Amino acid sequence: MSATDRPVRSVETKAQAVVRLAAQATANGVRIYAYDLTYYATSTSDPSALHRVTAWSCDCHAFRFRGRCQHHAALLAHIGELPVLPAIVA
Repeated sequence: MSATDRPVRSVETKAQAVVRLAAQATANGVRIYAYDLTYYATSTSDPSALHRVTAWSCDCHAFRFRGRCQHHAALLAHIGELPVLPAIVA
């Protein structure tokens, strides 16, 4: 197989990833709670844990290593700050 025969792998933008993660968070039942102007999100891996989440970050393992996670995306959806994806023109 030559380099020209390989399938093209699309690269997901950060905005696309955040929108995808918000949908994944909804499907996985991530809930957002507010207490004293601080937001918390339920953990999908540990039902007894809450993650502190802001509009810019989350204290979970995934966000620390990837810079994005379901909790952060769920908060952005909750506060109406999900990025708007451009329409696909065929």
